[in-house]
Amino acid sequence: MRSDDDNPEHEPARAGAKTRDYDVGYGKPPKHTQFGRRPQPHRHGTGNRPSRSPKEPHVAGLLDQLVEVKLGGQATKLHPHEAMLLSLFVKAARGQLQAIKQLIREFERACLLEPEVLQQSAVIHIPKDVPIDLAGYVFLREGAPPWDEATLRPYLLDYEGDLARLQTLKEEALATARAGGENVY
Repeated sequence: MRSDDDNPEHEPARAGAKTRDYDVGYGKPPKHTQFGRRPQPHRHGTGNRPSRSPKEPHVAGLLDQLVEVKLGGQATKLHPHEAMLLSLFVKAARGQLQAIKQLIREFERACLLEPEVLQQSAVIHIPKDVPIDLAGYVFLREGAPPWDEATLRPYLLDYEGDLARLQTLKEEALATARAGGENVY
């Protein structure tokens, strides 16, 4: 097998290369490309990197930019995550199963379904045998339920006494009104 060095067709080219007075190689470009104007890549701005055109969105900036939404017929601005949660809540309230599942996943991510968080919620569970207006009164004085029997008994006695007194006052007022000839229902 014959190599290119042995090929007589390449002899004139090699001979011409040796007759040149300038060697081409690393750091030595050919003379015809050494000087003069060569095409350069199109540059934007001042640096070597092309800058973003104004039409391209900056994704990280969009994540913190407030979005305008309508709440109760009025335009207001919310964080994109708040707007997404609000939209999910509306869809979940309409009964869309996927929205309900996604909303539950968001609540789990925020650790809102943990037992400790549920105990700190604004919902107060009162005993069934305690009237709601009495429960509010007891809550202001004793704190959140559960209440033991010894704590609740004095409040229940006072409450029943107050109800009896109110009933008596109501009957007296009705009797007085009837005696005066007023039309009382």
